Amino acid sequence: MAVKICPGCGEGNKETAHVCVVCSSSLRDVVPQGTLNSDKKYSGSLSKSSVCSHCHESLEEGALKCKYCGTLVSRAPSSNTYQYDEDLTPTPDNVAMTLIVISTIVIPIVGLIVGGVVSFSDDRDKQDTGKMLLIVGLVMIVVQLFLFWWIFA
Repeated sequence: MAVKICPGCGEGNKETAHVCVVCSSSLRDVVPQGTLNSDKKYSGSLSKSSVCSHCHESLEEGALKCKYCGTLVSRAPSSNTYQYDEDLTPTPDNVAMTLIVISTIVIPIVGLIVGGVVSFSDDRDKQDTGKMLLIVGLVMIVVQLFLFWWIFA
């Protein structure tokens, strides 16, 4: 990859740059250093993994990034096929269990949020309803934590 080194600040710029990206000095008379893109020869023998996708320089065997421009090397993903042992079609048992798990997680959280908001209402009946929702939500969370501890301990 060829670069033009700025005579004013020493910054490396693209070989096609006419002005330095750092100090805006003119680069018209600066000679590019390195291999020009026009001089690079691309042969069919080089695979995509042995040439940098950014600067098109040759990559070393097993390189993780290009030593010329620092671009990370991307490898083609391996063609692994996965076999599933289980049939993933929903059954009534799976659907019921999913609904139970979602409801035991969502209902206490919604109860805490709604109860917290409603408990600050001016109406005495709404305050009592909000407090009850807070208590029910907290009790459900404590029961869930106890069951998880009892099952997985």
